[in-house]
Amino acid sequence: MGPQEKTFASSKPQQAMIRVISCDPYITKTIQSELERILQKHLIKREVDVQEFSALEPMELEAVQAKIRVFGISLEHKKHQQNAGNTVRPEARAQTGSGKDVYVLEGLKEDVLSVTELIGRATQEALFKDFQDKEEAITALNVQWSLKGINGAWQEVSLRDNYMLEYAHTRDKIFVDIDAPDGSRVTVNLKTQEATNGVTGMTYKLKRIESGALEMPVKWDPMQEELFMKVELQPTSQEYREIAQGFLKTAKFNICKIERVQNLYLWNAYSVCKQRIFAKNGQAELGEKTLYHGTTAESCQCIERDRFDRGHAGKHAAKYGKGVYFAVNAAYSANGFSPADKSGLKRMYVVRVLTGRYTVGKSSMISPPPRGSDPTDCYDSLVDNQQQPSMFVIFHDDQAYPEYLITFK
Repeated sequence: MGPQEKTFASSKPQQAMIRVISCDPYITKTIQSELERILQKHLIKREVDVQEFSALEPMELEAVQAKIRVFGISLEHKKHQQNAGNTVRPEARAQTGSGKDVYVLEGLKEDVLSVTELIGRATQEALFKDFQDKEEAITALNVQWSLKGINGAWQEVSLRDNYMLEYAHTRDKIFVDIDAPDGSRVTVNLKTQEATNGVTGMTYKLKRIESGALEMPVKWDPMQEELFMKVELQPTSQEYREIAQGFLKTAKFNICKIERVQNLYLWNAYSVCKQRIFAKNGQAELGEKTLYHGTTAESCQCIERDRFDRGHAGKHAAKYGKGVYFAVNAAYSANGFSPADKSGLKRMYVVRVLTGRYTVGKSSMISPPPRGSDPTDCYDSLVDNQQQPSMFVIFHDDQAYPEYLITFK
């Protein structure tokens, strides 16, 4: 039983006594039996889960207890045993004990049903409120409605009003009553995006903002409150086999392990960059590719937690521009740009890269050149060969996300 649950002492009402007086013992016996039969016909037992009692508000609980006292209902706290025919797993039995905690109510049928109905109604209302609270919170994560106050500042409406506005918006309703920033009641016109106080005539501007909640990759493990984590893939998983197959197609090495990189901030930045390039180029020239990037063991933490460092470009090769290089084939990165550590292990990232529109680079380039006369309309990346690129060079950190780290030898 949880610490928040309330328990109540079992109570038995005083027994009622009926005396049957007759000269004939047989008549006495018959009348007694008939009275007992009638009484048993009107008596019932009902079990109520202890948690349902615990969910009651103080006033609701007081009303239930008052009814139990007034009606003389028997209240017994006990463990509800599993039916003999039911099979219970040992681990389940260990978690729940011999059965769940219940209160057994016994009394006249009408009285007991009156109490259980009151409890049931209060429980349903509590469940509905809990569901409504969750719906309001979920809505606020995706959409936020705001009113412009008298002082000219935008103020977010309450969770409840936010839910009501979004509910009306999605169902093409026009008018909704909510609370204004000053606490007064106003009527919102969703067509004109204004809210009006019917008493004072004061009008407030209204706006709706979609938060664009970030969608996590479906393959990611739950992160709870964490912002960064690495997950080692099981060699038997489909995810592992797909990554290994792409690597081994050109790189003839032995894979030691493959880890998935889950960095919320980097993924968020990459997603925003993807939206920007999509808006500029359209889907056909978004150019989202899976490429390879070899690196040292010392650079891994910087890449996974922060960014690919363009400062390293000149140390290896900058023939096509002073940016970050990514290879189409894993063998290129594995052979030339994945130095082994002291134990002989090498490292390479499998990277999502937004190549966008590209052109052949030059060693002097520190950014992609303009596509035409407009200096603001530039290429998104550089390549070694326009028709069949074997490598891509990017200059914006957010254009690449290190999805997997392959450790090999």
